[in-house]
Amino acid sequence: MERVATPSISASRVASVTGPSVVIGPREPREPGRQPAAPTQPVAAPVTALAARSADGKQEAGAQFLRPLEASGAHEASAEAHEAARSRRSASAAPVESVEELRKSAKRKGHVWSPMTDAFEAARKQNDETEAKAEAKAPKAKSAASSSKQSEREKGQAAQLELHLQLQALAESKLRAVESEDYELAQKLKQQEQELQRLCTSKSWAALVTPSANATAARPGSALVFRKNVGPAPKAGPALRRPSAAPAVPAPAPAPAVPSGAGKLVFVLTAPGELTPETFKATTTHVARRDALARIATAALWRGRGLAWDDIHEIVFIFEDYRALHMTPRFVASCPVPSEYHLIMVLQRALEGSAVPGLKISAPDRERFLGGHIDDTVARFSRAGPTSVVLLHETYPQSLGLYDQDLRSDAGETNKRSLVFFLGAVKDMTPEESRAVVRACRTHEVPCVEANLGQQAEFTSKIIDVLHGHHEYRRLAPAVARARRAAAGAGPAAAPLPGTFWVFVPMGGSPRDVVADDKKRDGQYEIPRCCISQLWCSRSEHRCHALSFVYPGGEVLTVNPSLVTCLKLQHRAAPTERNLVNALRVATGDWRADPNLTVDDGCVVLGDASNIMTKRGDALHPNKTAFLDLEVGSEGPKLDPYRAGVSTSKGVQNVVLLLHHAGARDFPRNFRQKLLEGILGPKNATKRSWMTLGMPRLSIHASISLLGHYWDTRALTRALEQMPGRPPWDEKIVSTSR
Repeated sequence: MERVATPSISASRVASVTGPSVVIGPREPREPGRQPAAPTQPVAAPVTALAARSADGKQEAGAQFLRPLEASGAHEASAEAHEAARSRRSASAAPVESVEELRKSAKRKGHVWSPMTDAFEAARKQNDETEAKAEAKAPKAKSAASSSKQSEREKGQAAQLELHLQLQALAESKLRAVESEDYELAQKLKQQEQELQRLCTSKSWAALVTPSANATAARPGSALVFRKNVGPAPKAGPALRRPSAAPAVPAPAPAPAVPSGAGKLVFVLTAPGELTPETFKATTTHVARRDALARIATAALWRGRGLAWDDIHEIVFIFEDYRALHMTPRFVASCPVPSEYHLIMVLQRALEGSAVPGLKISAPDRERFLGGHIDDTVARFSRAGPTSVVLLHETYPQSLGLYDQDLRSDAGETNKRSLVFFLGAVKDMTPEESRAVVRACRTHEVPCVEANLGQQAEFTSKIIDVLHGHHEYRRLAPAVARARRAAAGAGPAAAPLPGTFWVFVPMGGSPRDVVADDKKRDGQYEIPRCCISQLWCSRSEHRCHALSFVYPGGEVLTVNPSLVTCLKLQHRAAPTERNLVNALRVATGDWRADPNLTVDDGCVVLGDASNIMTKRGDALHPNKTAFLDLEVGSEGPKLDPYRAGVSTSKGVQNVVLLLHHAGARDFPRNFRQKLLEGILGPKNATKRSWMTLGMPRLSIHASISLLGHYWDTRALTRALEQMPGRPPWDEKIVSTSR
């Protein structure tokens, strides 16, 4: 144990304790590592116990204390003997408390005087020992840390994999619940899914559906190089503007490769606006008509909720800034519910830099017209296999001849040919764009067909629905092959059909619960989409069409074509989901949905099957009305609208159609009979029955678009006239009073 030396106290210094002030003369020892103290100044003498006793006249204890201190100077040769003698004398002469007070006054608290000449020697020694111990423990600590990190990483990966599997199972269960229209179960599953997603680091639908996807795939955002034009500008189109806040990213992503196998569809569309995040806003889909782009993408890729078409390669949008957006069926997993809100939101995130499978963006070549995307698309598919290009517009004189009798629908080689369709999204393709398609076809020796699907101008999304339907019946590829060999002719112009084409669709919930999709809930996007397919057409409305939604409680919500004009006159011509949902809510009494909107009487009618004809201006002729119960995806007998036949003067004029999915939600019990009685009357209803047929599996809105095309081309009425159970043209009508 290190010994602490105590400095001797002289008689003169002790005497100064009782005086008015004291000057500390000798230099006090300095603790190792401390700076030298400043020169001392005279300070007031501390009032100690010894000084207090001297002031009271108790000099005897002080004298006894001073005598041994004076005598201690003579015994400096023997330090140990002096210390022992001083201890004995102090113990006999003064109390212990006085000695302790004196010692405390003689040295500063906390100071330890050590006879070391190097103040940093102890610190260096301690530091060396610490480093030696650390070097000895470093390999063990490193190995232990790496093993612990590896085990933690493995545990985390296992936990995330388990979460992914649970989320995938929930997603599949939710899709099955939605297909069966059990929306209550789907809502519960969605809540469970959201709770699990909070614990999951990867919340992408594509990551759940395709967990083995390559994580190093090119990000869609890498194709967005926001800079000014750096070359000769093309002949047509606006100049590219620099966005205010756009992420700076490197080189553009390459265009997607053509999948193996042929016989599929490709849709290339010229789109308005620029391909920037600022033009894709989920809350204002009418800006730059992104609502139309959402409907077009849904028609091209989605067969239903969470289901992708298997007969399509890709869909390409070419924007006014000459950038191209490529979407493949894999994108369906990233947005299983293709409402306008969800789809535009996913596209906006992709443009901001988020990686979305099935979505790629290609930059333009400034030296070529429209960035060279038209020529590149034709070249890619021409190298991949047999390909035909089709330009569609209602003004082209040639018809595809889809209903011709000599058209073979089982041509093997023909059905293996890829079909590339060029259309205009929102606006028609310009003559310059059409000529660019023809030049590309000549350059790459690809046959090109200019044809029409009918004389009626339709929305692009409805045209794509119709093309999918014809392709399901295996009529599209043979019709294109025949049209490219010889002109089929325009055919006689069909006059507008008299009568009514009325479609009934079963829905869940209540007619007053119609909502649009937003951040907090999933709406029934099928309702506005069905309204557009049945009632809207390009720049007009289908005056002879009607659409009714049937709810489990027996309520029937009927939407008439006059709603199109009603919204157009109130500056809501864009049929966005929010505009249509708000109109339906206002019509059913919820004016707070859109306080500035007025829905005219008769546009939307809420009733039941018994009074379905109350607010209709004209009754349906019983002997010229066909009642068709059509099951989508049924395995039974199919509706064959391509059957040859000539419509008679006594043929079908009205079609009342019940449309529903096989194995999904059906109409309420006894609704079919009640509807017959409501339309024909109780007596005439007993003589009629429903014709039950099926059709290929399409979405409800795509089925309505296809059936509407059959109606406009009179293929539907011709097919029903030859079916058993057709209207009894010559039967006597029993009059009914209402």
